[in-house]
Amino acid sequence: MDISPDHKALVLLAATEGKTRRLVEESEQIAARLLERLASPSKSATVMSSLDIDPFRSAAKIHGYEVTIELRANAEPASFAAALEGFADGLRASAHTDLSASTVLVGRDHVFTPSAPQPVRFQYLMRRRADYTHEAYAKRYAEVHSDFGIRTRGVEGYVQFHIDPVASEEAAKLAGFGACDFDSVSELHLKSLTSFLLATPYNATLGATKDEELFVDRTNSIMFVSRVVARLKSARRP
Repeated sequence: MDISPDHKALVLLAATEGKTRRLVEESEQIAARLLERLASPSKSATVMSSLDIDPFRSAAKIHGYEVTIELRANAEPASFAAALEGFADGLRASAHTDLSASTVLVGRDHVFTPSAPQPVRFQYLMRRRADYTHEAYAKRYAEVHSDFGIRTRGVEGYVQFHIDPVASEEAAKLAGFGACDFDSVSELHLKSLTSFLLATPYNATLGATKDEELFVDRTNSIMFVSRVVARLKSARRP
């Protein structure tokens, strides 16, 4: 397992009714604006939109997010908050920005199975059980539960995004979004959703769900799958 030297922010956007297509069409421009505002010598953005047909999203009790903008930079968490300040004001025509409908999560990646960039991303936004502290949850998630992700088939890459609750709350507040109390995001990097689903019979035998029940609040966690629609990068200028 390698801990990324960079910090990362996930900007998770929920479309207003009837505005999903508009939000997706605008997502690359939104990411470009955020990247321009982010003060860092090396930074990148990956833009993702949720799949129209997603069995994980359909089974979830909580609505997922239509657009995910992943910002990565050689910068401290405060830099993401500064880049996002007041950003929700320009999104109100196409994205829910009140309460916890759209949000920002800030933290670091723990990379267990590295991979080249893939066209599809499974995201599992996880909340801890009430009897776990955030720190105890993160420890078990990295040291015990990671074994299930490593052994999962149909997957090219496996990353745990460990969320900094304080930095996330500050970034969401400055952006004008609602804060969410997620503790981590399990990210599976896929060639296709089909290849992942074909491995379901084997993956079901690993016991990941049974282990999650010991420390994850599964009822209030969210699974969904997105396709990558754009990758943007800004390198250090001479």
